[in-house]
Amino acid sequence: MSSSSKQTQLLAEVEKVDGAYLSALILCFSRVFPAILNAAVDLNLFDIIAKLQSSSGNNSSFSASEIASQLPNQHPELAERLERMLTVLASYSLLDCSIRRNEDGKRERVFGLSSIGQYFAYDKDGGSLGPLSTLVHRGYNGVW
Repeated sequence: MSSSSKQTQLLAEVEKVDGAYLSALILCFSRVFPAILNAAVDLNLFDIIAKLQSSSGNNSSFSASEIASQLPNQHPELAERLERMLTVLASYSLLDCSIRRNEDGKRERVFGLSSIGQYFAYDKDGGSLGPLSTLVHRGYNGVW
């Protein structure tokens, strides 16, 4: 491989990572869905999905009920409410969403971290954009 093609390949990779990071930063300051993003950060949904993916393979996806089972507080409607939140997060590209058949043969949505969503899960160095996203929550708006 020539040095020119290596350079082109490297630039493409940098642009891909920079684009995902920029999109994650923009979402931190967006006023469109701060309550859902704040709730997802408070519930550690990004970290839960990241841990599930690391234990099952990075391209794994999980249903809302599988994700809900990892939360400390349980109630009968948790999975249904969580699925609505996860769908909104997927519509903003924080999660990847696809359809699979469950054990009963019914179709269900499954979710995994996207390249943007990974910035909201804590990395190996303890960094995350999750806490930054809480700055746009309505509780802080009066301060500005």
